[in-house]
Amino acid sequence: GDITWGAKTNGKLGRTDFSAIATSEDLEHTDLIGEGTANYGTLRLQQGLSRGSNIGMLMANRNFEGDNAGSIGLDTTLFFTDTLGMTAQLSRVHGPTADGGLAWFVRPSWDTSTSHFHVRYTNLDTGIRDDFNTVGFMKDDDRKEFDTNLSHNFWFEEGALQKVEPSINYNRYWSQE
Repeated sequence: GDITWGAKTNGKLGRTDFSAIATSEDLEHTDLIGEGTANYGTLRLQQGLSRGSNIGMLMANRNFEGDNAGSIGLDTTLFFTDTLGMTAQLSRVHGPTADGGLAWFVRPSWDTSTSHFHVRYTNLDTGIRDDFNTVGFMKDDDRKEFDTNLSHNFWFEEGALQKVEPSINYNRYWSQE
């Protein structure tokens, strides 16, 4: 579409970073949507915590012909020790098809200068993709997923071979049913 206006701001207040964007666009008729004006808004807040950890909030919405679609969510990156950490995200999706569906994951990890190990579990409720994708990108929904990875770097000080990086990854996913 044609963006008719837009505004953005970002900055930092103490240990809190913020960003906001608002735009409006004139949409042309397609098979997926009608013709009209769509107004978009996003807001991102991120609070710094100790050890480089943070917690954030992201809100994104599109209003088109009186219908709202988008998501609101929390995310975090936590460092418990120099090697043990976790990332996680929880989003509630709203709109004509999502009906308050959730998208979330949790991923604890262990990292050193030469090794990595993580386990991740993801849950994407059925029917959330279309409403989420009005302001974001989700490749599919109706999914539960388990993923793990283990890797280690072996460094060699002499010879033609400098580094070997073996890695093993396991990924399994299935529908909500």
